[in-house]
Order: sequence, then C-alpha cells, then structure tokens
Amino acid sequence: MKKLSIDIMFDTVCPWCWIGKKNLSNALSQLDNTEVTISHHPFILNETIPEQGVNLATYLSERYGQDFQTIFAGPIQAGKAVGLNFNLKETMLYPNSILSHKLIKLTQGAGKEAMIEDLYQSYFEAGLDIGKVDVLLKIAEKHGLNREKVEAFLANQEAEDSILERSRQTRELGVSSVPTICLNDKILISANQPDLLAQLQKAAAE
Repeated sequence: MKKLSIDIMFDTVCPWCWIGKKNLSNALSQLDNTEVTISHHPFILNETIPEQGVNLATYLSERYGQDFQTIFAGPIQAGKAVGLNFNLKETMLYPNSILSHKLIKLTQGAGKEAMIEDLYQSYFEAGLDIGKVDVLLKIAEKHGLNREKVEAFLANQEAEDSILERSRQTRELGVSSVPTICLNDKILISANQPDLLAQLQKAAAE
C-alpha cells in the first residue's frame, strides 16, 4: 500500500480553508490503495485582532480595500459548488482565532477533523463568535470534552505561545496564504487547486 502524509496549514476564520477542507476530503475519497496521515497546523492570518474581535465588514474594507460583498462573492460561489453554505452578514465579527486553535490542539485523534468542521460551520453558517470562550465551551461539550479541562486549556499561555510559534514558523518556510498543504514533507500546494487529486496521486506514487 502506498503512503501519503499531508500537513494542512489553515485558519478557522478563513472561508477558503473551509472550502479547501471539503475539496481535500473529496479528493481523498477517490484516492485508492493509499494510507494517509493528516496533521493540522495553525496559521493565524492576523495575530493583532483584539480578543473581542472586530466588525467583519469594516475589517475587510480597511485591510483589503474592498467591500464585504465583493470579497465573499468568490468563496460563496465556490462553497455552493461543493455543498457548503456560507451565511454571512455584514454585522458579523471577525474573531481572534487563537482560542479556536487551542480547542483544536486539545482535541485528539479522529475527533480533530470533526472539531475543525464544527468550528467552520459555527462561524460561517451559524454566525457564532468562535473567539469567545463560552461559544467554544459549548462546541467542546458537543464533542464530549470536559468543560473544566477545556476552560483551563483555553486560558493556558503556553498553549497560546506554541500556536503562535507554529504559525510564525510556517510563514518562515515561505507559506503566505492558506489553505496550504504539504505532501510527504516536500510538496507545497493549495488545497483549492483544480488538479488536487492528481497531485495527491503523484505524491503517493513517489
């Protein structure tokens, strides 16, 4: 059996990362006779977002010089093509994503994929502020995690420092946008490129 390791660099507040997760899942479902190992790595798009978050529409306008509708037209269309529903409103917050990455870091094994998916759905579909502790605690409890343990971990400074350091290391490797995936520790590609399945097949065969 062929083997393929996949390292995924992502942020929980990036619409293209949710789409990339779906695209990768679809491609992997078509990958035959291959043992796949997946690791997730945080890529904080903006470390300077305050704990309480900022207005999404205002943030996008100031950072990219485009309005809310223009920026999200692409992700909304691409999401529909793969069955994802973006329910976005201009009044939404753009949260600091560090706490959500802490929750992912705490989640072990097969539950990690489900946790990441739930965070995407909570933000992009339900419009919840995934930068708030109480929101994350409710999500964690749905996945069977101990509330007190999660609350303590979300407040843990070492965990936060580890996430920020990993994100910075990824940037130092030359990654400047997400979702980016690394195949077998040597091939960097976007999870949203059209020939994703072919790239996975090629890497697995090498």
